Amino acid sequence: MHWRQVLWLAMLAALSGGVAQAQDWNHDANIESAVQAVVAVQRAGGTQASVVLIGECYRSIDPTQSAEAQLQRLEYCAGMDFAAFLLDRQTGSAGEVDSAPFFAAPAMFERMQRLDEWVRDPATNHQILRAWAAAAADSLAGMEGK
Repeated sequence: MHWRQVLWLAMLAALSGGVAQAQDWNHDANIESAVQAVVAVQRAGGTQASVVLIGECYRSIDPTQSAEAQLQRLEYCAGMDFAAFLLDRQTGSAGEVDSAPFFAAPAMFERMQRLDEWVRDPATNHQILRAWAAAAADSLAGMEGK
C-alpha cells in the first residue's frame, strides 16, 4: 500500500462518525486541483494574487455545510497554501512586502489549525498535514515544464 494511502486511512480513522464518508473523495485529485488553481493564479497575478486566492479559500469554508464538505474544502485550501509556499520559495519572490509573512510556517499552520475540529490527536494531525504537503509538492513537481 502506498504511504499516502496509509496516512489517508489514519486520517479517516481519526475523524468523527459525522464524516465517515470522507473516503468518497479523491484526496490526491482534490489537492492536485488546488495546486493547478494556485499555479494559474500565481502565473497570471503573482504572489499577491495567490495570497488573496488562498485567503478567500479559507474564508469560503462554510460552517453550514457537512463536516465532510468542510474538511474536503480545508484539504483543498491547504493544498493551495503548501503549493504557493513552495512556489514563493522557488521564485524568490519572498522579497515582496506581504508574501513572506503570509507564507511563514506559523501563519500557514494557523490557517490550517481548523483541522483540529476533526482530528484531536496531535500526531495524527501532523501526519495529515505532512501528507497534504507531500501531495502538493508531488503535484507541483508533476506540473514542471507544463
